[in-house]
Amino acid sequence: MINKKRKQQKVTVRSLELRDYDDLRETMELAYGDIDGGPWSRPHVAALLKKFPHGQIVVAVNGKVVG
Repeated sequence: MINKKRKQQKVTVRSLELRDYDDLRETMELAYGDIDGGPWSRPHVAALLKKFPHGQIVVAVNGKVVG
């Protein structure tokens, strides 16, 4: 018999914030590995947010950025 009880996940799509950097970095490392110099730096993300704050979107599951 299959147990159909599943933990509910809260998935949200929202604008990136600088406080998301650690989760974003971890996600980039998992997704891209050592591609062209590694993940973006915190200053690079801060510059993107300053130039185009509404263009940086993340997906979070239970509050953790996953993409």
